[in-house]
Amino acid sequence: MKGVKILHLFQWNIKDIINVLEEVKEQGFTSVMITSVQPFKNEHEIDKWYWVYQPLALKIGNRFGTKEDLIELCSKANRIGLKVYVDIIVTHMASANDPMKLHEDVDKELATNENFWKERKQIKDWEWEDRYKVTHYCHGMPCTRTDNFDYQDLVINYMNELIDCGVRGFRIDSAKSISL
Repeated sequence: MKGVKILHLFQWNIKDIINVLEEVKEQGFTSVMITSVQPFKNEHEIDKWYWVYQPLALKIGNRFGTKEDLIELCSKANRIGLKVYVDIIVTHMASANDPMKLHEDVDKELATNENFWKERKQIKDWEWEDRYKVTHYCHGMPCTRTDNFDYQDLVINYMNELIDCGVRGFRIDSAKSISL
């Protein structure tokens, strides 16, 4: 049977994935999806899986691997007929102790541009059906203005850098928050 069969290797180190790619292919998978490669808050706290979803930048490289590791993974995957997809987080960045304040280590290019950030109003549990609030307010972290063309350029540059490494596709975390 043809079709896409994706193995999600959440929080695996890229070098470990490289070592099992042939076995993944033998098991009938057509693709692997890997955890975000963006630097993230509290990377040293390995018992807290959710820190991965609090990125500090639109860049490649974190405790799971370097840009060079990603290139090696994509190259080997391509040679044996597998595709690599990457989880990306572009709708919000890491928070400080206050969920509506940016973490001090967020990339300064992002942090200092006030036009990149949504109004710091918190969505309430019962407001998820309100499309305007979902796309214009925050959901527990400082949220980016995905409708800002300058911010979109930064996201596109990041995605193109991943594509240049050999990445074939993306899963966009919190896609429901993207403005139309």
